Amino acid sequence: MKKVGNRWSLALVALIIACVAVSVSVSVAEGNGAGCDPVALSPCLPAITGSDSPTEECCRLLRSQEPCFCSYLSNPAFKPYIDSPNARAVATKCGVQIPTKC
Repeated sequence: MKKVGNRWSLALVALIIACVAVSVSVSVAEGNGAGCDPVALSPCLPAITGSDSPTEECCRLLRSQEPCFCSYLSNPAFKPYIDSPNARAVATKCGVQIPTKC
């Protein structure tokens, strides 16, 4: 049992590291330096990757990052998270629309 928990923790740490490593390139690509920060969406991970409901903080952050969604969708590191059925359900609950085409 402990090995499974360690794998999950390791996967989460790897995801966070990937987010940090790619966030600079996404920010530059969007042309919105400080505005697009996928790491800022980390409070939404429990709702996107699990069955938790999105928090108010998550919804606020999704709304603030909405202009960045096309950049995130074009990035292979982020697309599985932003384009997943759970992410779309979370966005809908928050009143945010994830584009289907960019």
